[in-house]
Amino acid sequence: MHHNVQRAHWHFFWSALLLVGLIGVTLVYTQKRTSQEEKVPGFGLEHFDGTITHLEEYRGRPVIINFWAAWCIACRSEMPMFEKIYQAYKDKGLVVLGVHRTETESQEIAIAFAREVGVTYLLIKDERTRLFGYFNKGLTAIPTTVFIDREGYVVVRTIGPRTEKEFFALAQDIL
Repeated sequence: MHHNVQRAHWHFFWSALLLVGLIGVTLVYTQKRTSQEEKVPGFGLEHFDGTITHLEEYRGRPVIINFWAAWCIACRSEMPMFEKIYQAYKDKGLVVLGVHRTETESQEIAIAFAREVGVTYLLIKDERTRLFGYFNKGLTAIPTTVFIDREGYVVVRTIGPRTEKEFFALAQDIL
């Protein structure tokens, strides 16, 4: 009997450790480019105002793509950070795209939140989650942020919240 209790404790310990590790990986996942294999395709981007542009139109400019929703607590704290980064580097050509996960909440809620935060960078709809699916590689967590260099290659992909200092450093890396 004592052996079974001890075994159950070890089983619980290792299960808990695995769970904590998986949560930690999700929260602090950062993937940096090791080769230039992932050149971003020219996705069509539908802006909140209905206009359409294509991602390839931003070639030659560094791009930050942030996937967000107003219900996401971490997203709510990140959006003002991206606004600061955009204001600091837009004169150097930086493009910031806030991609809203429209399958999770209405566009009206998203627009109201973006106005409340004072976002001036481009807001994009991802109604079919094509962009999110492409950049998240099967993971479903938000916020997800992708940093793309001037040549159109993904340099860094982060999943989960970051500090303003971390985001500024990553933005400087692609300028």
